[in-house]
Amino acid sequence: RRWTGRRGLYRLLSSSVVGKQHCSRRDVSVETITHIVSVDLGIKNLAWVHIDRNLHIKDWRLTDLGDMKPYRPAQLYRLVEEFADQLPLADSVVLELQYHRPTHLGLGMNLRCLEAMLYGYLGQRCPVFSLSSKAVQSQFNLAKGREKKKKSTKLVRDWLDGELMAADFCQNLEARKLHLPQTLSDMFKNSRKQDDLADCLLQALTF
Repeated sequence: RRWTGRRGLYRLLSSSVVGKQHCSRRDVSVETITHIVSVDLGIKNLAWVHIDRNLHIKDWRLTDLGDMKPYRPAQLYRLVEEFADQLPLADSVVLELQYHRPTHLGLGMNLRCLEAMLYGYLGQRCPVFSLSSKAVQSQFNLAKGREKKKKSTKLVRDWLDGELMAADFCQNLEARKLHLPQTLSDMFKNSRKQDDLADCLLQALTF
C-alpha cells in the first residue's frame, strides 16, 4: 500500500513498535547484561544513568549538547562523538525510541538524527537497544503529558527517600532499595530537570 500526502508522511514518521526492544545486534541475550547506560534523549537536557542489575546507580547526569542551529550534520556528529566518548563502558546502551511530533517537527527531526547517530556510533562498541517511551508508560502506569512527568518524578523522589521499594511500583523488580552515592541523590533533588533524570532511570528499570 502506498503512503502518499501528509497523512502518509505522518504514518511513516510516527511508525514504531510499541513495547518491544530493538537491538543493534542479533546475537545478544538480555539475560547476560549486568549493567547498562540508559539515555533519555534531548538537546539541552539529555539525561543518562549508569545502573547495574542490583540497582546500584554508578553515575547519573544531565548533559547540554549545545546549539544545533543552523542544522549541520558534521557539527551534530562532533557533538555526538564528544558525548558518547564521555559515557562509561557498559554491557549495553538503551536509547529512548523517538516518534514523530507533529507540533514540534524541527525538534523531532533533530532528535531522530541524534538517535540514529548515537545508535550507529555506540553500536560499534556495545549492543544498543531502542525502547519506546510508551513501554515505560505502560510498565509504571503513567499518565500522558504533564501528569506523566509529575508522576515519574514523584516515583523516583519517593524511592530515593525510602518511602517506596522497587516492587511497590514495578512488578519485575524485587523489594529492594536503590543504591547510590549521596552526591547523586542530592543532584537529583536539586535539579530543575528531575523529570528527564527520572525518565532515564525508569527506562532502565523497564528494560
